[in-house]
Parts: sequence; C-alpha cells; structure tokens
Amino acid sequence: MDPGAIGRIVNVEADLERVTVSADGRLLASHERRWARHQIFTDPGHVDKAASLRRVHRSVKAGRSTVVEERDLSIYDELFGVAMPDDARELSGAGR
Repeated sequence: MDPGAIGRIVNVEADLERVTVSADGRLLASHERRWARHQIFTDPGHVDKAASLRRVHRSVKAGRSTVVEERDLSIYDELFGVAMPDDARELSGAGR
C-alpha cells in the first residue's frame, strides 16, 4: 500500500485472484493475490516514500501550538444558581 494513504479510510476488495484498494473513488493499489502465510511483500518504492514521509513528519517542530480562546465558564455557575465562594474561584482558576 502506498504510504501516502496512511491515515485515510480505504476500501479493500479481494477475490481469489486479486486485491484492490481504493479511496475517494481513486485506485490506490491493485495486485495479484498472494496466498503465502506469514510473509510480507513490500514494494521498494513504497519503502523509500515511507522513509521520506517519516523524515518530513519528524522535521516538524514539536511544541507548535494553536492559540485557543479560553472562555470564562463562571457564567454557567450563575445560570444554574451554583454559588462558588471567591476564594474557591481563585483556586479553581475560574474567572480568568
């Protein structure tokens, strides 16, 4: 299977003679079915592409983050009539 399909939902169809794999209506793989047990057959081109994709994935800087707005959830306490003492609010981080 082409490593470019990693993480995608694919459709695998197999009969007694062939195995085909497609995604989004596009053929990704088609080959003669092999009945050998406990063996893995790998296309050398796929090994190279997987290695390239791993290098790219690892080169992405860890720790990048997206800024997400934080909403003050104390309004729910007010809506449901839950009284929270001010000192408990400070400990919980509510009202930031």
